[in-house]
Amino acid sequence: MPSLSYLSSATARLGAGGGGRRHALQHFNSRIRLQQKSGRMKKVQRYDYFLVLDFEATCENEKKMNPQEIIEFPVLKVNAQTYEIEDTFQQFVQPEYHPKLTRFCTELTSITQEDVNSAKIFKEVFEDFRHWMEEKVGLDKRFLFVTCGDWDLKTMLPSQCALHNIPVPPYCKSWLNIKKMTVRTLSTS
Repeated sequence: MPSLSYLSSATARLGAGGGGRRHALQHFNSRIRLQQKSGRMKKVQRYDYFLVLDFEATCENEKKMNPQEIIEFPVLKVNAQTYEIEDTFQQFVQPEYHPKLTRFCTELTSITQEDVNSAKIFKEVFEDFRHWMEEKVGLDKRFLFVTCGDWDLKTMLPSQCALHNIPVPPYCKSWLNIKKMTVRTLSTS
């Protein structure tokens, strides 16, 4: 079982370190450890891959930004049998409606204005993500998105896609909210 430090260092080596992914990895790793300790870890895994996703978006302190835009699109492809990170998709996204990041946003996410200025716009990044899903994950494989909350795939991706008249792929409409799973696991222990 890989440690959190191993997952974090592997994430950094793959160029996807920083921001909120550390929290998503902590929840993911905690869930796996709880299952192993309790003996509930299934011998046969129903998924080939877990896709750990944690968007970063434009934001302002104590103020709702409308529209909020994805500024980092990171996904870790984790082998569901070995829990090894096999690949990563990570791109910054240039915001179009609010092109200048707030100081609060940079402090919260560690994403700089230079990161987004040199990035592709969402339509291009999303097309790259779709190609990555086809080539590196395989749409014929059994995979499950893992998020730290519902916001990423329930709210943010659909609203960002709607801004650009892009349909949300069916495979992005199902995910495991690791926060809810952790609460369920702890309440039944």
